[in-house]
Amino acid sequence: MKETVEQSVRELVEPLLEMYNAFLVEVTARGERNTKIIEIFIDTEKGIDAKTISEINKEINRRLSREELIPGTYRVSVSSPGLDRPLRITRQYKKNVGRDIEVHYVSNGQPQKIAGTLVGAGDSVFTLKVDQNTQKDFEYNAVEKVFIKLPW
Repeated sequence: MKETVEQSVRELVEPLLEMYNAFLVEVTARGERNTKIIEIFIDTEKGIDAKTISEINKEINRRLSREELIPGTYRVSVSSPGLDRPLRITRQYKKNVGRDIEVHYVSNGQPQKIAGTLVGAGDSVFTLKVDQNTQKDFEYNAVEKVFIKLPW
């Protein structure tokens, strides 16, 4: 049932976000069967402000009520992913080219971590500049997590 709720919400939200030049990063559904919490993470190429998030949240709630997609009681939370959440989709990588990131991956069965500057983001691979002479390519599906490195 969880996948069905997330997919249904995704299908409802994506066309709405296009009207705001925004994109969907992630939808999660958690909680008990009759008291769900639906978290919707959205962004734009230039970042998203609280007013826009509030407008989108209201419209999503109106549409969810009208469509009756989620049985029982539920609460919807719409927000930007924030810098503490890992990058999830290709558009996030493209948006963050030039920023410092930390890549978590597995090599030879061992967890690894490497930091550097995101210098490129294609459709299936991103490029990390580790130092002046070293760049490393990663396939998106070959990494466990990628975080924006905070300057502090």
